[in-house]
Amino acid sequence: MLPPVMVLVTKLLNKMKRITRILMKPWVFGITLLIILSNLPPLKHILGLAIDEYHYRYSNINGSLTYVEFKAHDIKGMYRSLSSYKTHFPNANDTIMYRLYKRNLLCFWRWGEYIYDQRYKLPYKRWTEIRKRRGYDLEYSNNWQDF
Repeated sequence: MLPPVMVLVTKLLNKMKRITRILMKPWVFGITLLIILSNLPPLKHILGLAIDEYHYRYSNINGSLTYVEFKAHDIKGMYRSLSSYKTHFPNANDTIMYRLYKRNLLCFWRWGEYIYDQRYKLPYKRWTEIRKRRGYDLEYSNNWQDF
């Protein structure tokens, strides 16, 4: 009769052997390699330009300031627009920027960004909520900004 600790160690070793056998299959290895490479800088930037060109959108709560990242317009440009907005409208209460895009776990090339990028540290709001606040859905609205 083995002591309980030895039984647990034996079970753990057996599970590790099964995991190693699964990971050594060529298709699992290929998918894992694709996920890792797509989150490294050279391929990550190419995928970002090809797939995520107009993905990153931002707005304040009432929709009076909106920003879209594309090509050379990055998140630093959004912060510059926000600081300009604050200087032009010093009494504005809506100076918090919200990201208008969710985290999608199926987009594996963004997994590294979900953890490390400052874009995903911004709070999330749905564009439909902001659009209602700004009066865009009213019949005689003259708001021109829309995504």
